[in-house]
Amino acid sequence: MASLYHYYRQWLLQHPVIVTAVVLMVSAVMLAGLPKIQTSDSYRIYFAEDNADLIAVDEFESTFEQFEEIVFVIQAASGDLYTAENLTG
Repeated sequence: MASLYHYYRQWLLQHPVIVTAVVLMVSAVMLAGLPKIQTSDSYRIYFAEDNADLIAVDEFESTFEQFEEIVFVIQAASGDLYTAENLTG
C-alpha cells in the first residue's frame, strides 16, 4: 500500500505548471504584505501605557536622562590585553 506521501509526491511531479502557479500566487500574496512588516527595538511595546513600572521609568528618565546603553571598558593591568596570560587567567 502506497503512502500518502508517495501520492503527494507523484501529483507534484506530474503537475509542475500548477505547482509553479500556486507557488507564485502564494509568493505574490506574501510580498504584498511585506511593506506592513515593522520592527521595533524599544522595550515600551511590551508594556501598556498605564503600567506602573513604565510610568516609574518615564519619571526617572524625565528627572535624570534616558539611558539605554551600557559600556564595558576592560584594560589590562600592564602591557597588552591580548596575551595568553591575560586571556586565560
